[in-house]
Amino acid sequence: MAEKKRINGINNEFMNRLTGHEEIKRRLLRLAQSGRLPHAVLFHGPAGSGKEAAGLELGKYLMCQADNPPCGLCKSCLSFSRFEHPDFHFLFPIPAPEKEVKDYNWEAAMSADQADRYREQLDEKRKNIYHHMQVPKAQNILIAQVRQLIRNSFLTPYLSANRFALISPADRMNKESQNSLLKLLEEPPERFYLCLVTSNLEALLPTIISRTQMFYFPPLKIEELAGELQAKYNLSESKAVTIAVRSGGSLTKAVELVKGDDAVRQSAMDFLTEILKKNPIGIYQFAFDMRYKEKETAKEILKNIDVWLGDIARMDAGLPPKINPDIVDRLDKFRNNIQYENLEDARRLTQEAIDLVDKNVYLDMICTNLANDLDKIFVWKRKAV
Repeated sequence: MAEKKRINGINNEFMNRLTGHEEIKRRLLRLAQSGRLPHAVLFHGPAGSGKEAAGLELGKYLMCQADNPPCGLCKSCLSFSRFEHPDFHFLFPIPAPEKEVKDYNWEAAMSADQADRYREQLDEKRKNIYHHMQVPKAQNILIAQVRQLIRNSFLTPYLSANRFALISPADRMNKESQNSLLKLLEEPPERFYLCLVTSNLEALLPTIISRTQMFYFPPLKIEELAGELQAKYNLSESKAVTIAVRSGGSLTKAVELVKGDDAVRQSAMDFLTEILKKNPIGIYQFAFDMRYKEKETAKEILKNIDVWLGDIARMDAGLPPKINPDIVDRLDKFRNNIQYENLEDARRLTQEAIDLVDKNVYLDMICTNLANDLDKIFVWKRKAV
């Protein structure tokens, strides 16, 4: 087989759909080629940095049947890309079964609406490995999923030389599930590889972490992300840079912004506006809606509140807004309608609220308490913007 071209020493098919993280790619490829790749790796870092995408690309490499993997053309590569590979196990949050589960057929145990959304999300993930899957009422990775993985991990590979499992986000396993998985990490079967992905490292048991080799995925560099957006979406340089900055180095968030899905920032603005109006009904409705959002979505909304306040602080200091330069007029109008003595207190309270999300405090309670705290800090001059 003809040798593939290499870029900076990397087989250009290896993780070729992954933006950035060149050093991590090199490390993983060296370990895999030398046969020193550990049975369990842990990819951690902020949301949207490409950890799950990297896990899928690593699995594709390990599953490939070609001499110089991944070829992208063999039966194994094609079935892996369709999530139909018999030796690949993908664990992610699914709804608690509404009926008896037979032969681990999770989809058959879902309601019709959940099953439709489940298929839609998988289809989107096949097309875009950066897609964040969300299935209604899917809060956790079930212990039954973990037990199925353990049972299957000891089977002889059917199509490839190896078996591979991706658990994402791994922090959505409860302690019982993690303890069950621990047995697999302590005595892994031959030719079995596991990749855990998380944006919340503290939610994993120390015994889980200690039995993996960790790889930290930082936010993408602004110039790296902006270049990707220019190439894929034909954006101007200034537009791409603005979106890259606003996304905080998250490709997932950047793509949402490119497509005009700015619901997260709008939710943050709406929340602050309801506080400004002293509208308890609006605050209650916002808090009620937050209760049913994904944790990561809730955190992003709260982070946008912090970002909004941070940009106001910059403008007070005579500097331009860092994250929201496209709505500077609204920021200016907002800050001109409020009086505050300590904006840093407001940011501290918001950041504490963000931390509470990972501690499984009810989201509606977090938002209600934050609204009460911010209302004590700010004095509103006039009507809401």
